[in-house]
Amino acid sequence: SFVYAAPVELRSDAVNVLAAERRRLFLLGSVFSPLAALLPYLTGAWENAWFNLAATNWPLSVRALLFLLFFHLIISLVLMPLAFYSGYVVSHAFGLSRQTRRAWLVDWLKATLLGAAFGAAVGGTFIWTVVAFGSIWWIVFGVIASALAVALVFVTPYVLVPLFFKMQPLADT
Repeated sequence: SFVYAAPVELRSDAVNVLAAERRRLFLLGSVFSPLAALLPYLTGAWENAWFNLAATNWPLSVRALLFLLFFHLIISLVLMPLAFYSGYVVSHAFGLSRQTRRAWLVDWLKATLLGAAFGAAVGGTFIWTVVAFGSIWWIVFGVIASALAVALVFVTPYVLVPLFFKMQPLADT
């Protein structure tokens, strides 16, 4: 939903302002991301969600995956205002994007769902390796995580990038 545009020339004072804003947003994200996960933990919301899932007759693996998906989706929703400001407002304020709000929302939704699916899969794999392999879980999980990282290096340009960008050949000049 985003078409690459030629780079915009920013004046050096605008570059400094943009860099300062991005640093501020990084610090805000570094504070709010852990808080977004910590607050439901401290209030017992995560525990209540887990106990509600435990009351079902579903297998442990299904309950764990649903909990992890729920966890990632809730955190993403809580952090959405910060994501919108940093990904849409700031980019438009400096002329770095022509994306519409709707297109940004669609991209955010795709990224959130992909992140939740990947996060739940990795979290589920972590839990499985700890339960299934005992004291050598860290070796098994390390091998799996490393293999996944290498696979993503090769898969990303062909599968993930086209979900967010429309690729066009460069014109001859």
